[in-house]
Amino acid sequence: ASLIMMNLRVAKFGKLGAWKLASSGEVLKFRDNKDVQKLAYWVSDPGSAGRVKRVNLINGSISEADPKSFTRTRPFCVAKR
Repeated sequence: ASLIMMNLRVAKFGKLGAWKLASSGEVLKFRDNKDVQKLAYWVSDPGSAGRVKRVNLINGSISEADPKSFTRTRPFCVAKR
């Protein structure tokens, strides 16, 4: 996830330079947006002891597990204007 955010910062994608990994609350705000794919996304919420969190936009669930177990999870980055 951090490599993608770094690449977005360097490219200033969309003329926005302040990209960050979204929190679960920010990701869930996009749940009803038809332009956002209904997938599982990494979030910036802290997990417990070496675990990470992700949000599933299909059902709105938030889960926590070992980072290696989420092979089909994508980063969800947001920016401020």
